Amino acid sequence: MFTDVHDRAGAAVLPLVLRQEADSSDESFLLRAEDLEARVEALHQEGRRVRAFMLVHPNNPLGDVYSPQLLSDLMDVCARHEIHFISDEIYALSIFTDEDEPSSRPPFRSVLSLPHPDPDRTHVLWGLSKDFGLAGLRVGVVVSRCAELMTCLRAIAIYNLVRRLLPPTEQRETRPYYRHARGRLEAMARRVKGGTAALFVWFSIRDFMETDSAEEEMEIHAQLMRAGVYVVPGSKLYGSDPGWIRLIFSVREEELDEGLRRIESVLKSRRKETA
Repeated sequence: MFTDVHDRAGAAVLPLVLRQEADSSDESFLLRAEDLEARVEALHQEGRRVRAFMLVHPNNPLGDVYSPQLLSDLMDVCARHEIHFISDEIYALSIFTDEDEPSSRPPFRSVLSLPHPDPDRTHVLWGLSKDFGLAGLRVGVVVSRCAELMTCLRAIAIYNLVRRLLPPTEQRETRPYYRHARGRLEAMARRVKGGTAALFVWFSIRDFMETDSAEEEMEIHAQLMRAGVYVVPGSKLYGSDPGWIRLIFSVREEELDEGLRRIESVLKSRRKETA
């Protein structure tokens, strides 16, 4: 997102910090419409013009699915301030539920299924790279009623007939990998953020840190990388509080087990160092 919007379009990208409860996991990193409105108004008072709000739904890296009411409230905020609402639904088909853990989390609903208070400023993105596991295939969809935007897109788009598509991410195949990764990480670290979508587990490493600093988070990240585990530190995903890591679990079972074993080894060594 940063590369596309900042580097290519030259626009400033500013995060909306999600509320984080200190002693919880599933109820932390809360997205609220009132926080969006407060952020927009604060930027306006600074003399800055907010042109668009981009929502990744389902969320990356949290794996959260947002309720239709929240989506409607967010769209209402954007409509009041004449801001474009962009819903990036790249993980729309990668939804899973844990049958052993009944959840009150809402099912996924696309913004396309909801009323739009400002239709010309509401846009939805989707592509094949995540749900179909085709990371190198640049095929995507933009759904918009904005005539000016569509004119620009037609000038740069390449149209081809796609003759055949493979099935999207299979929920029954995804769920066991998520449960396995989450269970192993919960045994290593106290806090693991529960999710119902996408391909990630978001877990805390704060119990293995002495200073709660971004520098120490990056130090642990470097240790994991040296151990041969590619993960993403929270500070690189606009995390406001250091000490979170994103792990992708959509790999072969033996690779996932080996990666988790290496993570455990690094964290155990950190525990000995800080003891």
